[in-house]
Amino acid sequence: MIRFITIMIVLASISLLTQCNHTEYPSGKRYYKAYCGNCHMDDGKGLSKLIPSLEKSQYLINQQDKLPCIIRNGIKSMVPDSSSEVQLSMPAHPKLSEIEILNICNYVNNSWGNQQAQMSLQEIKVKLGYCN
Repeated sequence: MIRFITIMIVLASISLLTQCNHTEYPSGKRYYKAYCGNCHMDDGKGLSKLIPSLEKSQYLINQQDKLPCIIRNGIKSMVPDSSSEVQLSMPAHPKLSEIEILNICNYVNNSWGNQQAQMSLQEIKVKLGYCN
């Protein structure tokens, strides 16, 4: 009887574990959806020339040092696209904490085919210290 109960507990545990959402950065995903997803979309593909895609984005790769500042202060500039330049205007999120920015950076940097190194809180603090 004890063996049967043990087997049932193990099977129930396996069942629960396989049903969980295995997002690598669940907090980052939540913050992204709240602050970024309305424009860049849940799938990171943006809205064509109006809002650039974050999916395998060369711009994102090239702007790693500025990414926390872009999230906090927004941006207004010309951004190179695959075929031309796009006028980019992104709203600022000055009330986001360093932890929230860290989570968004790590989620975006490791979603939709992006494979950037995980940032640390210390890195975020240093990068935010250089914001204009």
